[in-house]
Amino acid sequence: MGAVTAPDPTSCYICDENASLLQLPPRSAILVERGWRAAHTFDTPIRGRLVLLPLRHVESLQALEPDEAAALGSLLRRLSGALEVVTGCSKTWVMLLAEAPRFAHVHFHIVPRPASFLLRPGGPSVMDFLHNFEGALLTDPERDEVASRLQEALR
Repeated sequence: MGAVTAPDPTSCYICDENASLLQLPPRSAILVERGWRAAHTFDTPIRGRLVLLPLRHVESLQALEPDEAAALGSLLRRLSGALEVVTGCSKTWVMLLAEAPRFAHVHFHIVPRPASFLLRPGGPSVMDFLHNFEGALLTDPERDEVASRLQEALR
């Protein structure tokens, strides 16, 4: 079993949200099960850009408990399928970086990739592309609406 850092709500944004799990809006708790929570990202113009986060503070993939690791593949598959239904994307990009200050907590970005996206170059530069994606940022009500549609697709 890998080392797990104790949660510190003053330094971990994700732990702050997980501590308020029962009060989170739909956009921040699309799915909560098997030790994981899925949320629509904030500060994005991309409808359906999600993150999948462990409920406990973990800073590396190898620190996941066996049951958390076993659930991961199934949850990524289900969320990707729901994104295809709700957004019409042709596939999803899935990334784990967890390097930004206050975001060292493991979290997987699940990004709907429309068939029309022509991205050159791809690979890790996708994150630069996502941070510079043009368009109006989604409002909280818009993210809640997407979350509700995703919850329906997940049923």
